[in-house]
Amino acid sequence: MNLQRYQRLQEIMATGDYYVDIDLGKVWSNKDQGKWLNPRIDSNDYHLVSLYLNGKEYQYRVHELTAYEMCGEELIGKTCNHLNGRAKDDNSSSNIKMATMKEQHKHAAETGLWGIKTDERHRPGAICLWDAGWSLDAIAVSTGVKKYTIRKYLKNDRFELQRKWLERKKVESK
Repeated sequence: MNLQRYQRLQEIMATGDYYVDIDLGKVWSNKDQGKWLNPRIDSNDYHLVSLYLNGKEYQYRVHELTAYEMCGEELIGKTCNHLNGRAKDDNSSSNIKMATMKEQHKHAAETGLWGIKTDERHRPGAICLWDAGWSLDAIAVSTGVKKYTIRKYLKNDRFELQRKWLERKKVESK
């Protein structure tokens, strides 16, 4: 976490409006009646919450908040690593470790997190289902892949088909 982001988080937490339960990996808001914040899932599958300071919204990944509570200033200039790899929904202290980028990359290589994304193996099937008239929702349920990712598959597939068609036309016109 960079210094500016850390200092902003320090200000937010100093208000007493939020509490991070590091054992559960969840964030409690003391505002109004008080409640657990319901995180959104970002495009990289991380749990994301909005925290407010003086009416302005700041977004933090829940694992960053857990690491902040666990490590304090040691987090500056480092990243948070999910020890169990792909399961980014476990933001408890037992699954979060501070790491340098070099350590993150080493962990990713050792655990097979680098390379073809898990969802990529569903690409051909998702495209076939779309061509067969299935809805995005139905494809997502059937393959377990997010609609956002399926849209990316379809977009990339269209560009690939257009490129092939243009190449064919160019050859035919010669």
